[in-house]
Amino acid sequence: MCRVGVLWRFEADEAIVAIRHRGQFVGTLRSHEGWAVDEYAASVVFSELVGNVVTHSPGPIEIVLECDNQDIVLKVTDRGVGFRFSPTLPRNVLSEGGRGLFLVAQFAAAVQMDDALPGTTVRATLARKAPAA
Repeated sequence: MCRVGVLWRFEADEAIVAIRHRGQFVGTLRSHEGWAVDEYAASVVFSELVGNVVTHSPGPIEIVLECDNQDIVLKVTDRGVGFRFSPTLPRNVLSEGGRGLFLVAQFAAAVQMDDALPGTTVRATLARKAPAA
């Protein structure tokens, strides 16, 4: 369980700036004992979602880490025109693009998208660590 509300927030006029703050994001996850969040998976989700904003909507970004008393959720909001959420691999798996949403879908426990303009918000429920054997 975690306290309800916003745990960490980052806003920038340019999404590229947010990439440098992945360490703060992971640090926030580490600073709360008992969350049992898979830090590697959370880092991949953060990097892919922010990277997509940098590539496809390189303007303002808002990143929020929050808890609803059950799940830890990463929300990334851009000011772009929206997109179709299709978490599949591209036909050419060696292509430079098209794998980000697939990776997010694989590493997050759940993913939702809200493209109410202006902007798009992707809400990724972070995966928990696997229980020790």
